[in-house]
Amino acid sequence: DWLILGDMLVDYAGQCTNYVSVRINAGTPVLPQAIIDCTNTALEEFQFGLARVYTLAASSQTIKLQYAVSASTTANHLNSRIFAIDLHKFRNHAFAYTEAGTALSATDWATQIQTVSLTPDVQGDVWIGGYWSFDRNSSGNMANQRIQVDGSDQPSGQTTAAYDFRRGSDGTDEDPMMISTSVTNMTAAAHTIDLDGSVDATTSTPEAETRTIWAFTMELPAVSSGGSKLMLMGVGR
Repeated sequence: DWLILGDMLVDYAGQCTNYVSVRINAGTPVLPQAIIDCTNTALEEFQFGLARVYTLAASSQTIKLQYAVSASTTANHLNSRIFAIDLHKFRNHAFAYTEAGTALSATDWATQIQTVSLTPDVQGDVWIGGYWSFDRNSSGNMANQRIQVDGSDQPSGQTTAAYDFRRGSDGTDEDPMMISTSVTNMTAAAHTIDLDGSVDATTSTPEAETRTIWAFTMELPAVSSGGSKLMLMGVGR
């Protein structure tokens, strides 16, 4: 299992009549994908961040971060980078991924976007992350998200704050929604980790798509005599 994190910076070249889409391409799967329309007629830069866990065969793999524009004058690729982290190099890990969309509720936190269970062998720190695509379907819709462990906010205060997020401004946008947190001294027992969300309005039935959550302990297993390839990185200009 490999956690793939992609990040790309583009500018819209002053064009706000078209859109930019960015995706992770791992061969047969070419999702997740984010689509954002320009929000300002001035020269604008936009940061795209995407993530997904892939179960890869023990052979050479090529993973790409790609982008496309709806017209040749729409945008410029400024820089990009991609990380590949082997989750089996950590003592315990878990992830869940669902490609199909689920309708988002207008009731705060009523939609469980994704869930996974993690059982650390020993007590210690755990990193948790989540990603989903907010298929807005209406220009006015905004969304919120939170991570909970065993029914409690991580970090605390998310439920009360209920911050709304919106990256683009068009109804065709599919906003990249990423969130992460760390838990200190998680006990050596089974824990349920949830990624929850909601929208401010259900106009045109907004959805959460390409929904993923991952968690892994900071405890490393014993290193074999062959060494450990923990992380790979690529950078584009």
